[in-house]
Amino acid sequence: MDLSEIQRAIRSGLKPLEASAPMRLSEWAARHFYLSAESSYVEKHWEAYPYQVAILDCMGDDDIQEVVLQKSARVGYTKMLLAAIAYFAEHRRRNQAVWQPTDEDSDEFVKTELEPMIRDVPAMARVFPNFMRKSKNNTLRQKVFLGSMAHMRGGKAAKNFRRLSVSVGIIDEIDAFD
Repeated sequence: MDLSEIQRAIRSGLKPLEASAPMRLSEWAARHFYLSAESSYVEKHWEAYPYQVAILDCMGDDDIQEVVLQKSARVGYTKMLLAAIAYFAEHRRRNQAVWQPTDEDSDEFVKTELEPMIRDVPAMARVFPNFMRKSKNNTLRQKVFLGSMAHMRGGKAAKNFRRLSVSVGIIDEIDAFD
């Protein structure tokens, strides 16, 4: 074995220990996030409005434990949530849960928002190899990524809040919860 083969073997062995450089959520979204045709006015690469940058960075900041946002309609909040879900799956490898007002709302969110995002954001292909396959790791209630998992639940039943160990919890449309 010559020196170059030894160096190649060492690099290969250390590859699983690599960590990406720290990146704010707004930076990750600017680099990786994409607006899908089915759920956006226009299909294109994400460009945050100035007010969205601070919201995204608060969502992704480990020093901020809770972000509560009172907003008007049509400010891009669902897209910010999708960017956060992707960021926590790909960049931070965090277990997360998203609660919608009802199970039906949760299923619709997965079908019309989450799955198109997973399909269209290239960075997600690395962390979600089971996308578009029938698998227990790819259901309407959970998506298993490499190194993390996302649970999707409705907010009506108490059982939907039990037994989930997550680092990130997202409650969407809280005013529609019972």
